[in-house]
Amino acid sequence: MKFLFIIDTKQTYRIFSPIINSGINLDHEITICHIINSRALNNPKIDISPFANLNKANINIIELFSFDELKNFISSSDNFDFYISLKPVQFYLDSSLKNKISGKWIIFQVGLDSYLQVWYWEPNVPLLQNYERLIFSYSEHLGSYFNKFKDVEKLEESNLNYHNYSNFFKDNSKIFNIGFPDIDEKIKKIDQAIIRKKYNIPENKEIFLYLPFPFKLSHPFQKGYNSKYWHSAFSGIYQKLIDDRKLNNQFSISFLRGLLKKLMMYLFIFINREAFSWYLSGYSEKKVMLAIKEFCKKNNLYFVLKNRSKYPGIKDADKIADLVVNDEEEKYYPTVFQELLSIAKITSGYNSTSVFECISMNSYYIDIVSPNIFFRGERLYRKFFGVNVNSLYNFDGVVKSMSIEDIIDKFIEMPFKDFLLDPSKKLEYEKLFINSSKNTPSDNFYRITQNI
Repeated sequence: MKFLFIIDTKQTYRIFSPIINSGINLDHEITICHIINSRALNNPKIDISPFANLNKANINIIELFSFDELKNFISSSDNFDFYISLKPVQFYLDSSLKNKISGKWIIFQVGLDSYLQVWYWEPNVPLLQNYERLIFSYSEHLGSYFNKFKDVEKLEESNLNYHNYSNFFKDNSKIFNIGFPDIDEKIKKIDQAIIRKKYNIPENKEIFLYLPFPFKLSHPFQKGYNSKYWHSAFSGIYQKLIDDRKLNNQFSISFLRGLLKKLMMYLFIFINREAFSWYLSGYSEKKVMLAIKEFCKKNNLYFVLKNRSKYPGIKDADKIADLVVNDEEEKYYPTVFQELLSIAKITSGYNSTSVFECISMNSYYIDIVSPNIFFRGERLYRKFFGVNVNSLYNFDGVVKSMSIEDIIDKFIEMPFKDFLLDPSKKLEYEKLFINSSKNTPSDNFYRITQNI
């Protein structure tokens, strides 16, 4: 069979690589199409592809430099059996190719974002409804949420177009459950000794992996984000003035820009009652990190902090954590995060969809709950994926939900055994959220596409 995988950011390889790798081994014809945007920082140029140097006849990697070029390529190519993307077709193409791609356009689930993804492009991209689209979800349980979100317009939330969203999934959508595709056997079998040596991590210590709060000043000004005040009080003012990973010999400009951002964040704090109260309380991300450090000292854990390249780091993080790792490395199969997960006993983050990867890689997950979560549509996320018992972010023996206050005030006194992964509970969690099938995601993907 012939498959076209559309890669429009480097990070897309995190999801598609296991599926692509399996397809190559099964002798399917795989075409990987990189969409290059000259203004984007995360361009998926061919040299970053995990398959760039693979000497096999059944794989072809191409670069296209506009959506028009993609349209022309698809229009002039022999029919592919399937077109695989993380986004609806209207992000790339117009209705002129409707007949060619209908029933062949596959949208992979991306964490929880896929439930609300149409909002990312409205109103700039008109919704194209009248083509058959295939949605590949993680599990039967999560697949059912696409149906629940069909009636999402009945829920009130400002500045969001529920009507268009619900229509997108109401008609002409078929949902298949294949499992969580990001993790395959290759990643599960990462050599832990090699990873410890790579990052110079002692052999005699278990790893506590911390994922910082995902905030940068530009986000709150985008549609759907309205928590810049609290975010500034909790995390923003503790970030570096200068991101030394991106200096490029422009120290003075970077310093002044960083100073201006920090002054703006202090302004946000002082004009907002909730943010000012939180600032006076002292419950900050820095205090969270210090509390984790004390917990690690008490339990002989090695404290590793992994930054994401698109977010500024916390000032003096390297003085708090034993190790700070940046994900600048052009490495997506496995990712730097997956390498660290292979040796992480416990991982903590803020309402992060990395919970899927953590549990898949046998790392207990602590979800740190904030009063205003970072993501769009926060009321909807909390309604469907909140912190109730046996939910995605609070599942006995697998995931524990903790408030910022409890992390700072009580974490040090909590026994280490409370954060050990329970194998039987893990199986329950995986069946519910990660893969309700006995087969691997790749096996399910190629079996389903073979039978459509």
